[in-house]
Amino acid sequence: MIAMVRIFAVLTVAVSVAACAGPEGAGKRTDKTSEMRAVPPDSDLVNLTAGEAQSALVLTIVIDDNEVTVQRTRVMRAPRSRSRQRDGTDQVLLKAYRGDTVVGTATASDPVINIQEGVGLVELSQRTVTVAVPLDAAPDTVEIVSSRNRFATERVSVAGTIAEHCRAYPRVPLCRKGTKASQ
Repeated sequence: MIAMVRIFAVLTVAVSVAACAGPEGAGKRTDKTSEMRAVPPDSDLVNLTAGEAQSALVLTIVIDDNEVTVQRTRVMRAPRSRSRQRDGTDQVLLKAYRGDTVVGTATASDPVINIQEGVGLVELSQRTVTVAVPLDAAPDTVEIVSSRNRFATERVSVAGTIAEHCRAYPRVPLCRKGTKASQ
């Protein structure tokens, strides 16, 4: 193995030297990069992605039989979601509230049924679901509902998560006073 590495290193050096010793540049090595140029805003992936994102409350939920526990909540920028509720499947429905007003909704699949190799279909009693709830305003609570009543509806406070986020990022629309997102 060591001999192969040495042979490869010698060959690499020999090829590099031979390439530099051509008739035009005998021994000279030049590096050339393309010229700097502005990227048009309509084709800049950073701008395009940022334009598609909005503030969202991301919740990681653990479902154990018929109990629901929110393991983690976090506010972040997320792509605008297109809720895909499928008929006949188990779903977790989330509604974010500010007082009595709904300020965001999301739907995610509840992976109750799992296919295991050598076993077949297995109904899972414990599973984890992560959902991003797009927000129009800063919520106080989130309601978590099962589409097939597999667990009791749970309403949890997210005011602490929102307050922590707004302390760290007071200028984002979700946190600014007087904007639609903070009312």
